[in-house]
Amino acid sequence: VRNLKLDVSQLSVDSASKLSPGSRPFPFLEGLHITGHLPVLALIFRSIGPLQRVSISTHTKSERDWMTTCLQTLVSNAGGRLQDITLQGLDSESMRIDDESTNESHSISSLIHPLTQLHGLQEVELSNIPYVLTNQDVTICANSWPKLRVLIVKAHDSILEDKQSLLGFPALFSLA
Repeated sequence: VRNLKLDVSQLSVDSASKLSPGSRPFPFLEGLHITGHLPVLALIFRSIGPLQRVSISTHTKSERDWMTTCLQTLVSNAGGRLQDITLQGLDSESMRIDDESTNESHSISSLIHPLTQLHGLQEVELSNIPYVLTNQDVTICANSWPKLRVLIVKAHDSILEDKQSLLGFPALFSLA
């Protein structure tokens, strides 16, 4: 199997914890599209080898603290060849960030920090996530991913309505 699409939304943490770290049940896997809760995904990522493409669909608002753990696990176990990553939030309720929208904890750089180690990334998509994109974040992306060809960041509608994006024209110079 080279590409796999999994929905593990109903899988419990107890069930996922029975996977052996490093077991690599799909040794030739290149692409993974996985949907589920972040604590479960972090456990699954312990058992997969290097991937070229990964797409993660999850509930980012309720499990915000788990996102970094999940991405750290992905990078350490499956990130060696990773070229394309998609993070898709499944939350439909308002994701309004409190008045401290410039706070570092809400910056996309806090989310993607583990991914900055992956200098071979060529395509990154972040959709429907409760984070704010700043000029500094784009600079971090540009410096961390010199092979980047595609960067897609789609904020949740409620964030756009609140005008919480701090991205301006200077960010484009970082990507040039």
